[in-house]
Amino acid sequence: MIQYYQPFLLPFLGRKKHNIPPSIRQTYYHSFEDGLWQILSERDIPKQSIVFVPSFYCMDVIKNISNHGYSPTFYPIDRNFQINESLFITYLKQYKPRVVILFHAVGITNTLIHKTCWRKYISKDTLIIEDSVHTLINPENISIHDKNHIIMDSVRKVSPLRGSFAYEIITGHKHTYSKQSSFSLYIISSIIMYYVFRIMLIFSELFRSGTLTKIAYKKILPIHDDIIGDDPIGHRGISITPILYPWVNFSKIEALKFTQVKLYQKSLKKLFLPKIFFSISMLPQNFGMLHAYPIGIKIKPSTELISYLHSFNIFVWEKFSDCPWAKNKGVLLLPLGFHISNQDIIHISNTLNAWNIQ
Repeated sequence: MIQYYQPFLLPFLGRKKHNIPPSIRQTYYHSFEDGLWQILSERDIPKQSIVFVPSFYCMDVIKNISNHGYSPTFYPIDRNFQINESLFITYLKQYKPRVVILFHAVGITNTLIHKTCWRKYISKDTLIIEDSVHTLINPENISIHDKNHIIMDSVRKVSPLRGSFAYEIITGHKHTYSKQSSFSLYIISSIIMYYVFRIMLIFSELFRSGTLTKIAYKKILPIHDDIIGDDPIGHRGISITPILYPWVNFSKIEALKFTQVKLYQKSLKKLFLPKIFFSISMLPQNFGMLHAYPIGIKIKPSTELISYLHSFNIFVWEKFSDCPWAKNKGVLLLPLGFHISNQDIIHISNTLNAWNIQ
C-alpha cells in the first residue's frame, strides 16, 4: 500500500531541540484556517477586503474566505507554480489587495518571497501571508521581513502531528481570542474525523485493503476538511504538537527527501518525453522541503490514470483538481517520507513509465 500521508511519529523526532528566535512569536492554532480568521480579525482587516490568492489553491479555503466576509481574488501562476514579478505588479495595481497570500505549492519556494520590487506597490497596511502548509518549517530558520509579514504552516499535512503554527514579529500587540470554549462542537467533530481518518489508514495497512484506503481518502478526509475553517472565529490548538514539534529531526527529514527526489528524477527521466506529462521545475534546495514529488499532467480528465495507479496499490490523487490552475492541466503528488522505500519509488516510477508507453 503506497500513500502520501505519513503515519509514523518516531522517525520524525530527534535529540536536538530547535528554538524559535527571540524576536519571533509562534502561535499554535487548530488549523491554518483558524489561524487565518484570528489574524485577519486581530489585524482589523475590513470585511469585503480583497484577499489575493494564487490560481493553484484549495477551493475549500477559498469558499471559507468568502463565507467569512472577505473577497478572494485569484492571480495567475504558471505550471511551475510561479508568477513573473512584473506581471504580479500589474495585478497588484489593478486589484489593490489588503491581504496577499504567497503559496509555497507542494513545498516549492515561491520566488516572490525573495524579491522586493513588488512590495512597493502594496499599501503599508497590506498583510503578507506566506502560506507554508506544504513545508515542514524549522523554527530556527524563520525569516520575517516586517510586522505585516506572517508565516503560516499546517503540520498535519507534512507530519503525523496536528494543527498549524503562525510566526510573526513580536510587537506590543496582544492576542484577542474569543472566550468560546475550546471544546466546541466544531473542535470535537473535526478532531474525531481526523483520527477516524488516521485509524482507517492504519487498518488499511494492516489488512492491505485498497478499499479502506479509498474510503479514508475519498469519504472520511473530505468530511474532516469540510468541517475545518467553518467556525466564524479562529481557535487555538489543544494538542501536544507544540511540545513535540521542537524535537522534529529536520535535517534527517530533508536529507531523506532530497535522496528520494533524486531517485524519482532518475527513474522518471523518460516520462516527460511524450506529450502526456510535464516536468515541474524547482531548484535543488527545494528537494528536501517538498511535501510530495509533483509531476504535471497535460491530459484532462485524469481519472483513467488515477484508476490505473490505484490498481497497482499506488493511492495518489490529483491535487486541487477544481482550482482555476487545473482547468486544462493537473498535478499528481507522489509520496515522500519515512513510510516510502526506494523499492516503492521504483515501483511507482515503473508503473508510470508503463502507462506512458501504452
